Amino acid sequence: MKRSPLKRRTPLRSQGQGSSSDSTTRPPMRRNSPLAKVSPKRRRQEKARRECVDAVIARDGGCQFWHHVNDYGGAFLRSTGTEWHVPDSAPLWCSPGLDVHEPAKRSHGADPTNPDECICLCRAHHDWVHASPKTAEDLGLLLRAAGFPISHVNPVEEAS
Repeated sequence: MKRSPLKRRTPLRSQGQGSSSDSTTRPPMRRNSPLAKVSPKRRRQEKARRECVDAVIARDGGCQFWHHVNDYGGAFLRSTGTEWHVPDSAPLWCSPGLDVHEPAKRSHGADPTNPDECICLCRAHHDWVHASPKTAEDLGLLLRAAGFPISHVNPVEEAS
């Protein structure tokens, strides 16, 4: 279908100016002070997260990967009738440096400031968990939704 070109019915106004019939012009917007680099709300969240990280590292004392895999993963595999083996491509040793891992996603309602919803992992195992999500999910190191037991509930007792 053929159409004629659009035609402007009113003239364009310049930026920051009123309409052609308006005799007053608006001054450009200015701030009295620069924007804060971190908002007060975000500052409170970061403080609560730091306190959570300190509490989790003090509670766990180190990487909990093998402890968690042996308890939770072993119970999972026994309940499904499959044979227990080391997860594919999982690092066999811990690396220096600790991360606080949240098995449940924040988008599913997990609270990143709640130590009960976090587990301490070394950097190598934390990287492996996110590189192998399906296996990590089977072992309980990643959860689809919040509200499931993480690492401090004995899964053998739950299975019975």
